[in-house]
Amino acid sequence: MILQYLKKKDNQDTKLYKNLYIDIIDSTKFIGINKLKIVDIDFKTTFEIVTILLFCIFFAQKSNKDIDLKNKNQILMDIFTEDIDHSLRLSGLDMTLGKNVKLYLKKFYFRISELEAIFAAKNYVKFVQYLDKYNLNNQKIDDYDLNSFFNNLSILIERSQKQLNITDLFDGLFN
Repeated sequence: MILQYLKKKDNQDTKLYKNLYIDIIDSTKFIGINKLKIVDIDFKTTFEIVTILLFCIFFAQKSNKDIDLKNKNQILMDIFTEDIDHSLRLSGLDMTLGKNVKLYLKKFYFRISELEAIFAAKNYVKFVQYLDKYNLNNQKIDDYDLNSFFNNLSILIERSQKQLNITDLFDGLFN
């Protein structure tokens, strides 16, 4: 009886976090086109933006010691890994798939450390440099839009810290 409850709860959490990941992907497309003014959004661009959004969620919950929350974040990370795997398969990298997934996960964790330093200091200038470094700032973006994007990411971090309903994390952001 308890086992069925745990399995049911796990399935509900998985569905909830899959919906959150869909929100992340939808926001990624919107951010790429409307905020960062990127015309051709490819896998690398999507990876970079998803990394920033996932970072915001994980960074906000870093100090929380709740094991259940860590398990839920692991669900989100597993979905992200599956998405990388699926996207690389679609691009035809079946033979070296494992190596490429590992490469992108290493890139992800490296970028997390960079973003952590930026957002811990709330350093807008370093954030713009970060965007330049990873080809997300194509110089067509004015300072107002970049600052708005940075502020929206800060709001996402605040929402994640308050642990409001995760389905509402992206409501009204990046518009």
